Amino acid sequence: SCTFSVMVTSGTAGSYLNNFSKFSNTNNIDTSQTSATLNVIVDTSNVDIAITKTVEPFEAVLGDQVTFTITASNIGTSEGTNIEVIEALPQGYEFISAVSSIGIFDESTLIWNIPSLMPNEDATLQITVQVVSSINLLNVASLIGLSEIDRDPSNNEDSAIIDISNCLQIP
Repeated sequence: SCTFSVMVTSGTAGSYLNNFSKFSNTNNIDTSQTSATLNVIVDTSNVDIAITKTVEPFEAVLGDQVTFTITASNIGTSEGTNIEVIEALPQGYEFISAVSSIGIFDESTLIWNIPSLMPNEDATLQITVQVVSSINLLNVASLIGLSEIDRDPSNNEDSAIIDISNCLQIP
């Protein structure tokens, strides 16, 4: 027995028969299972989840705390559901806390789960970290899951980085 899967793109709804009747080697083929029917449903959703990221303050010294703000915005015209954003926190930071306006942030996986976003709705996640290194500071957030098709994948990721100040700070 063997199985395979294919991605089908079609703008026409209906039922299609895929018949594999011509094989070059039929020695190991169960000919009673050489066809399959595919039901195509046209996707009329228009979901576009845009990810943006900022950091405050922009400049820090080792030991300072900074806050990254990630915003997930549905700039499409249909509701987006089961949205997952991963926060790729690099080794230059140590996680302190997270607060989200919608959904749940899992500190162990660094994945932010947003149940749904209506058109023109935003959700924010603020992550507070401590700067523990002067290298490896580029912080990236990426859309990694969505039940619907995202119409514009070019805006599914954003990053922010801090500058390490070389100035001596006297308390």
